[in-house]
Amino acid sequence: MRIGRTAIIGTVIVATTAGTMLVAAPRALAAPGNCTISYPGDNTVTSVCTSGTGHQQIVVVMYQGNAGENVVAGNWAAVGQVSTVYVPWTIVSARVNLENS
Repeated sequence: MRIGRTAIIGTVIVATTAGTMLVAAPRALAAPGNCTISYPGDNTVTSVCTSGTGHQQIVVVMYQGNAGENVVAGNWAAVGQVSTVYVPWTIVSARVNLENS
């Protein structure tokens, strides 16, 4: 009977440890992907990413005449959400910042 009890206790300990290890394993993260930049209005630039995990942010360089170039950034948005920025001057370039989290 001792052999049977020891085997059962050993099995329970192994199963509990394996379950704990599975719960503690981090989930896989993939950078946001399939990102697009849009110009829906005269002074608005948006971005949205449709795959991966984490967050994205639209960033625009604008030209302000005598003041030169300035960078403006939109909100950080989760995958599937929209990041928007208002750009009152001439757009020089636009890019999307990505963050895994």
